[in-house]
Amino acid sequence: SEFLPIPRARKPREQASQVPWREAVKQRRPLRRSLCAGRGPWEWAETQKYFLYAPLSVQCLLKYYRGEHLLHDAYFHILLLSFLRCFLYQSWHVLSRSCFISKYLRVQDDLINFEQVDREFDWDNYVILQALVATAAQAWAPSSFFELPFMNWNGLLILAVLHMGPCEFLYYCIHRAFHKVVYLYDGYHHLHHASTRPEAIHSWNWTFLEHLILTALMLLPLTGVIFTGMMSLGIFY
Repeated sequence: SEFLPIPRARKPREQASQVPWREAVKQRRPLRRSLCAGRGPWEWAETQKYFLYAPLSVQCLLKYYRGEHLLHDAYFHILLLSFLRCFLYQSWHVLSRSCFISKYLRVQDDLINFEQVDREFDWDNYVILQALVATAAQAWAPSSFFELPFMNWNGLLILAVLHMGPCEFLYYCIHRAFHKVVYLYDGYHHLHHASTRPEAIHSWNWTFLEHLILTALMLLPLTGVIFTGMMSLGIFY
């Protein structure tokens, strides 16, 4: 028994800080004050960030008044896809907070608190970012999205191979790095794990840097399909 280690007394757990989460994030480390550690370059705009969709909306309205077919317009599909993505996540969000549905299906008995609600308020920033990236790609290569067929099964096969192959491998390595490297976890990925009550929108509660990396990974298989000339609307959605 003399060789057994002496157990150390555990320190009492500190009480949760009453500082608002936005101020706590800024005070945690100086790194969080950088652009990529925040919610995005439109963090100051709060709900006015949705005006970033205005150029796309104006472009679609102009083409509609000119009598052009919107089904062959890339900007229209970017807007529609952004709306469908937000609608899907918002639907799961409402269902997960509906007591008559989730009462007997909860993973945890603890209910969500207001701090997590405020922390996940900007969960849809990644949708805005990817809509802007898709708009920039359309402006750079407009012929890639011109009169696409409804579905190209060969392109879908290429997309699946690129997604399950290099894309998933890179995502695993990057995600593991965000957990293993203290600089990346404390400076960026900590925000994602600050919410302890899982919800649908919790999966996208990331910093701007993580949204940029995920957008690049999502573009990898799409770019491969575009270069093979097998792009379709089904693959885009």
